Amino acid sequence: MMSNSYDAQVAALERRLGSEEPRKRNCEKLLKKKRQPGERLGAVAADVLFVAKEGFPDFPAVTQEELALQSFLRALTLENLQQHVQLTAPVSLEQALAQAKRVEAVQSRPP
Repeated sequence: MMSNSYDAQVAALERRLGSEEPRKRNCEKLLKKKRQPGERLGAVAADVLFVAKEGFPDFPAVTQEELALQSFLRALTLENLQQHVQLTAPVSLEQALAQAKRVEAVQSRPP
């Protein structure tokens, strides 16, 4: 069963992007992306940026970047990592990636 929040996000993106099948698949990719165990943060960022650019080539670059940024933030599966990055209010995917790397570096240090 899908959550109301997820359904609302899909519906909002469909209204914004149109209901064409390829766009719908790309919306779902961006919404469902989750970082896999062992997956590097840079790979996650590159993946969501690729989907945003290739999936929505007619969108302005700033919109593609925002789609990628929001997908990257949702993809961070460790809740405390996601929260730390979101608290910095990144305005770009590059900023979010840099902050996520810093947080992971601090969290991986021995006490």
